[in-house]
Amino acid sequence: QILEERPSWFSKGSLKHDLGKCTPCHFFLRKPGCSSGAKCRFCHLHEDMRERPDKRKREKARKAVDEWEKRECDSQTKSEIASKLANKDSYTRMLLERRLRAKSDETPTLFQ
Repeated sequence: QILEERPSWFSKGSLKHDLGKCTPCHFFLRKPGCSSGAKCRFCHLHEDMRERPDKRKREKARKAVDEWEKRECDSQTKSEIASKLANKDSYTRMLLERRLRAKSDETPTLFQ
């Protein structure tokens, strides 16, 4: 009920914006706007949105990263391939970074 009294640009997801723990709404800044309004669980306070590649390009990038991950070769060759993939576009780079981060989180460390 409190959310209904707030301005239209404020959303439920905007509550975490000041903490830096929000997720931007991909629809708010688009022409049709966000249909959820104040009830939206995503943040409406972001002024700029990154352009998301279309589904075909996202699938192609995912497939390339999957193939890179499954490829069996020495670490130097794998690094070189990763470097070439990362230079293709920002979406592929982001996918690679996520995979590498996930791998480093899975690897047990000696000092815990």
